[in-house]
Amino acid sequence: MGRESEKTRKQEYVQKRQQIKFYRNWLLSVAMLPNEQLGALIKCVIGYCETGRTPDEIEKADIGSKLMFQNFKVAEDANFKKFVNQCRVNQINQAKRTKKNADIDMDSDIDMDNDI
Repeated sequence: MGRESEKTRKQEYVQKRQQIKFYRNWLLSVAMLPNEQLGALIKCVIGYCETGRTPDEIEKADIGSKLMFQNFKVAEDANFKKFVNQCRVNQINQAKRTKKNADIDMDSDIDMDNDI
C-alpha cells in the first residue's frame, strides 16, 4: 500500500471510529499511575485516536505514562491494520459478487426473436 493511500485510510479510520478499545490487561498498569498522570495519559490516548498522530504532550509525561501510551499505540496500530485488511477482503468479495451477478444477468437474457 502506498504511503499516501495509507495516510488516507488512516484518516478515514480515525473519522469513522466511535470507540476506543481498552484492554483488560492494561488495568493493573494504569492502576499504579497517580490520577494526574492517568488523566494526562488518557488525554494523550484520546488525542491519538482523534488525529492518528502522537500528541506532543506525551513527551512531557513521565516514563510510566510513556510506556503505557506506547502499549496503547501498538494495539491501536494493529487495530488499524485489521481495518485495512478487512477493507481489502470486503473489496474482493464485492468484486466477486458483482462479477457473479453480471454473469448471472448475462446468462438469464431471454431471446425474444428466437434466432438461436
